Amino acid sequence: MAGDASLQRNRPSLTDSSDLVVSSLTIAAAALIPLFAGLDAPAWMTGALGALVVVVEATQQLNQYHANWIAYRSTAEALKHEKHLHLALAGPYADVANPDSLLAERIEGLVSQEHAKWVSAEQDADKVKARQS
Repeated sequence: MAGDASLQRNRPSLTDSSDLVVSSLTIAAAALIPLFAGLDAPAWMTGALGALVVVVEATQQLNQYHANWIAYRSTAEALKHEKHLHLALAGPYADVANPDSLLAERIEGLVSQEHAKWVSAEQDADKVKARQS
């Protein structure tokens, strides 16, 4: 579990910072649209910014980056909780003959739940994409 913990710590920082950068750039592009319109900038420039905002937001909504990140973080916190309970032999690990086996079963359950939620979200996104085609 120690190796998994380092993976768990490194994975969200990249996803979270990427999401923040993309969202910030989208907000900045959206804020520039009325400014460019007020400054009588070429219509293609204002239109390009508007199109960029629409494409980026649509892509984020279709791929559910933020929702996937939240689900991932929820699972990572649940795994950390299990680790602490296991190390302290507390909670469900207190009175069992083989706490390691129970830990493996509970971890598998958490990971399976995250995977099932991800598959469901992907299927929902595919349905949305199909309706838009």
